[in-house]
This record gives sequence, C-alpha cells and structure tokens, in this order.
Amino acid sequence: MLAGRNTAVIVAVFGLLAAGRALARTDTAKPKSRCRVPAGWRLVAKDSQAVIVQGLVSTSNGEGGMFSEQRWRYCVRAHGRFQTLVTNTGAQGGYQDILRVIALELSGSYVAYDTDDFLGGGRYGTIDGDVHLQNLSTGTSASSGGGCCFNPPTVILSPTGVALWQVENETTTPQGTPSSWTWSVQVLDDRTGKSSTLDSAPAIPSPSGGITTIPAFANLQLQQCLAGCSPSGATFAWWTYDGVWHSARLGHPV
Repeated sequence: MLAGRNTAVIVAVFGLLAAGRALARTDTAKPKSRCRVPAGWRLVAKDSQAVIVQGLVSTSNGEGGMFSEQRWRYCVRAHGRFQTLVTNTGAQGGYQDILRVIALELSGSYVAYDTDDFLGGGRYGTIDGDVHLQNLSTGTSASSGGGCCFNPPTVILSPTGVALWQVENETTTPQGTPSSWTWSVQVLDDRTGKSSTLDSAPAIPSPSGGITTIPAFANLQLQQCLAGCSPSGATFAWWTYDGVWHSARLGHPV
C-alpha cells in the first residue's frame, strides 16, 4: 500500500486468527475446574473462555413418542454453569422438522456449527442447511439464513466472531434444463449478524458427466491486521482460486 503521495511502501502486518479445524482450538491455557465436564457427558471442545460437551437426552419425536437425542451444552468459565446450546430434533421418517448438527468449532467465546435441516421431516421434507454463530458470553446469535449447503462445509472460526466457509450450491434453473452448481466462499459476521458471499466459481464438471464435489477454493484463512491498515485490528479473509490469492476486509476490529 502507498502512504498518500509518497512512494514509501507500508507493509501490512497480519496475525493468523484461524486457518482450519486444527487451528480453531490452539488455546493451551489451563482449564478451570468450575466448568468440569458433567458425568455422562463427553467433552467436545474447550479453550480458556468456554467448554462444550455433548450427551444424550430424552425428547419427543413430535408424534407422541419419546427417544434419545444428542444435545450440546456450553459453560462460560466466567459464569461457571452449563446451558443448552443446541439439540438434534425430529425422528427419521417422521413429519416433524429434522435438525442434525454436523460439525462444531469453538474459538474464544464464540461457537460456530453447521446443520442439516430437513424441513417438513425426513419423509417428504426438503434439506435446508445452515451455519450458526453464537457469542456464548452475551448469548447473541446469527445464522446464514438457510439454503447454505449441499455438502457440509468446513467452518473456520475466529475469536473476533467471524465464521468462514465454502459450500457447493445448486442454482435454480428452468424446468427441463440441467442444474447449475456453484462453489462460493461465505462469511457470517457477529458484528452485523448477517452472512455474505465473498467469491464464487462454477463447479468443476466431471469427466464422466455430472458435477464433481471437488472444492473450487483452497487455503481459507482468517487473519487480523496488526499494522499498516485501516481500521487497525480489522479481520481479513484470505483464500486461493486457481493458485491466486484473494482477500476481503471484514471490518471487524477486536
């Protein structure tokens, strides 16, 4: 970047916030005992600010019967008590809406998870995937608004409350014409509570016909700009397409 009319180059300095599932839980601070995992529950994720566990609970299938279903609970270390985050719902083959949590990420006081939502039940329902983002400290939450994902996305989450992922979606076409498939890089920002598309590209045709599920984008990352940019501390998304790096400023200072 250039400073005004001068020719001196200012180098922007970035600090990596997240670049995949392995980096979403790198906090090594010693856990506090006040969020100890309850008996019968399994630890799913933890960091210096929160703990998430998973277990089975008895719930209604929407048709007068009861069955066991998975539930996720969280504990903010500053509060020291567990609360319900999300529960799978709906019996396969029933008429009730079905929700299935696919994957979950924790970073600081934020959690992001993606779901397969079968609206109208598994018998005659339609799938409508979603990505959810929640601030565990304040309780505020946001979602991508449905229609998220044909294939479950790999969600990358930053401690500044930004979730990033890529998905493959089918574009509606006139009846009788071939379906059109597109990969897109999407982001969900706690600051705005809205999701947006940062980039898109057509899906790669398969040599044998049809569309492949090979992701069009690679190297998705979230970084915090530490110096040489405005505003200082803003979060940037980075990704590559055909080996070329692309970026977008998300304007989310810490």
